[in-house]
Formats: sequence, structure tokens, C-alpha cells
Amino acid sequence: MNETKRYFNAQNELHREDGPAVIEYCEYGPGEKGTYCIETYYINGKKHRDNGPAVIWYYEDGSVYCEVYCVNGVQHREDGPALVYYYHDGVVMDETYFVNNIIQRDDGPSITRYYGDGTVMTMLYTKNGRFHRDDGPSYIEYGLGREIIAEEWFHHGKQYTPSHEQIALYRNGEKNNIV
Repeated sequence: MNETKRYFNAQNELHREDGPAVIEYCEYGPGEKGTYCIETYYINGKKHRDNGPAVIWYYEDGSVYCEVYCVNGVQHREDGPALVYYYHDGVVMDETYFVNNIIQRDDGPSITRYYGDGTVMTMLYTKNGRFHRDDGPSYIEYGLGREIIAEEWFHHGKQYTPSHEQIALYRNGEKNNIV
């Protein structure tokens, strides 16, 4: 039987400063109550954790399946992806960058998905939650041999067909001022 432990503050909001405010245990696992399925950190009723993920989901064996970083109730992380999924062996499956609950990253792809061996499957670039990239395709899909099998170009959320010159500049690594 699954069990959930919740901690509240005086205002009856989910709250705990020294650990997760919600702990969901599952039947499976080695512990007396099984093992954690999900841990969620709350401060004053909002998902929040300063130095780690606010939500952690686990596989049956206790290894991490997913981490969600939240600040004041929104997905947000300054120094890495705010949403990370893992394959069972610990290899990153998918990572998504959020700034104030908007999919956003200024210095690389906002979403990257990986094959089980850790090589990149897809990369998506966004700005303010919309597909966008100034210096190349906003969506790139790779085959298992690392060859590009699909790409789409977007600027401020609008798809466009790049000129032959833009594609040549991108392919040659001259990624400045393509758009």
C-alpha cells in the first residue's frame, strides 16, 4: 500500500525547511515503508528549493527518474536545466531549461533529448518560449550515427526557409548574422 507523508506550516500550507514537505512512499523497495516514489519540497505552499531539485521522482530501485527545479512555485534554474529526465542507468534522457516557467536558454539549446548511449537525439532552441535561433536551425534531429536527419528554421516563433547562403554559412561554422 502506498503512503504519503505531508508537512504543513501554521497557515496549513505545505512547508518544510529541512527536507521534502511531501514524501510519497511506494510498496516496492528495500525500506520498511518501501522506497520513495516522489519527494516534493515546498516553502509556504509553493514548490521551492534553493540548492537542488524541488521535485524528485524515483524508479523502483531508488535511482532518480526525474528532477524538477522550482523557485517560488515556478520551474526555474539559473545554472542548468530545470527539468531533467534520466534513463534507468543514470544517463540523461532529456533536459529542458526554464527561466520563470518559460522554456528559455540564451547560450545553447533550450531542450536536448539524448539516446540511451548519451549522444544527442534532438536539440530545440527557444527564446521567450517560442522557437527561435539567430545563427542556425531551431530544431535539429540527429540519427544514431550523429548525422543530421531533420532541421527546421524559426525566427521569433515563425518558421522560414533559409537561403542557400544562410545554410552555407551555418555549415561552415560562420554563425554570426545569419538572419
